[in-house]
Amino acid sequence: SKEQRFQSGDLIAFYPPTDPFERYYSIGKISKDEFVISVKLHDKGICSNYLNALELGQQVDASFKRNVAFHFNPKRAAILIGNGTGIGPFLGMIQENWNRNEVQLYWGGKSQLGFSLYKSYVEQAKEEGMLSAYHRAYSKGEEGKVYVGDLVQKDGELIAKSLKNGAIIYICGSLAMQQDVLAFIDKSTLTFSNRPLSYYQKKGQLRMDCY
Repeated sequence: SKEQRFQSGDLIAFYPPTDPFERYYSIGKISKDEFVISVKLHDKGICSNYLNALELGQQVDASFKRNVAFHFNPKRAAILIGNGTGIGPFLGMIQENWNRNEVQLYWGGKSQLGFSLYKSYVEQAKEEGMLSAYHRAYSKGEEGKVYVGDLVQKDGELIAKSLKNGAIIYICGSLAMQQDVLAFIDKSTLTFSNRPLSYYQKKGQLRMDCY
């Protein structure tokens, strides 16, 4: 069969045998021929239950879809912002930071248990210099409800200055999170750089894949 080329930010489509519609998930490419996806198991989720029931080594029907608008640029600093399963492509993007540029990761989930799935990838990348720092928010943590948008708002000046210096912001996760984060960043860029976020978006410094 023809070798499939893909990179972080591209999509993989699965075709559950009991459903006529494909389901897309964002890919994090972590090595030449290995990638990860993050899937939330829903009680009545057709595709998530189908994937959860797969056995090791079992073959599945799937196809790749290019998503060029969400590819990582290894020549620029980056701010990765996501929640829940939106962390999937970021695990691969971090591995593409060959130039060891400044890369900050902001992620929000329910608890530390959720982050434990990704902790080894993130900490190894930090040790190797691929990731500068990571920041977590837990909506059901011991310190009360904290969302990734709260972290973005708190670091508004840092993010605004990073954009001014040419960094690219990548956002992946829920649409509700996206809306909150965009509002916070727009307020910060207006405050600290006298520019609306749309100014940087027109320059290609804002890339999003939310659902």
